[in-house]
Amino acid sequence: MNAEVPVKKIIFFFCISFFSAIARGDSSVLWVTEEWKGFTDFDGSGIYNTVVRMAFAQQGLDVQQEYMPFARSLYLIDTRRADFAGGVSAGVAIRKGYLRSDYPIATTRIQALFHREKLPDWKGIDSLKSGIVVASSYQPEQIGLNSESNLVEIVDSREQALNMLLSGRVSYFIDDEKVLNTTLQSRPDVYNDYVVRNVGYSQYFMVSPPGKRGLKIMSAYNRGIIKLHQSGDLKPIYDRYHMRYPLNGLR
Repeated sequence: MNAEVPVKKIIFFFCISFFSAIARGDSSVLWVTEEWKGFTDFDGSGIYNTVVRMAFAQQGLDVQQEYMPFARSLYLIDTRRADFAGGVSAGVAIRKGYLRSDYPIATTRIQALFHREKLPDWKGIDSLKSGIVVASSYQPEQIGLNSESNLVEIVDSREQALNMLLSGRVSYFIDDEKVLNTTLQSRPDVYNDYVVRNVGYSQYFMVSPPGKRGLKIMSAYNRGIIKLHQSGDLKPIYDRYHMRYPLNGLR
């Protein structure tokens, strides 16, 4: 059994590389992403899906979209097997050497979920720094927490994070406001004993790998965004999803 695991991994990445190479023509963009409700839904809805497809369509480019875990999508950007991914914080994009979109695709609140017994001593970020926090990859650094700290637990799924909080293994669960709301929709009972507080804002950018092709892809996306803004087609999308408009003040 153990000997089969590396073989399966090799076959998987060979298939990804093979089909990625086929999909990445001059007139198409290979976009890799995880599914996030309200952002990149499987059914094609979500603000990322809408904005990305419209921006590239404005530039005459088709989007080939593949769903996968977020960490794997960044791995394919790292190895230049994909053209486009996100959303990624500015800090992560800079640290990993990605080409970053000129404007964030989303600006959202970061919220903390914790037991209401902690409310009397709640001091915002300072409280998070003194307790054990659970979050998904790259979330803690958005609000100034160190992901490498032994007080921060990084998990693969929101359900896992919520269960860790409810079982008392951690003190705080932090996440994007919309994603947290989606996670709690099936657990309204949580609000009986737990509260949510805002702890900051986060901006998410789309990224491409460095290099000639990545620059071409990102430049096309940026041009598409500007054209959609100038035509008046972009802001209604953000209004529909109740998201902060990233190009306010730009003519």
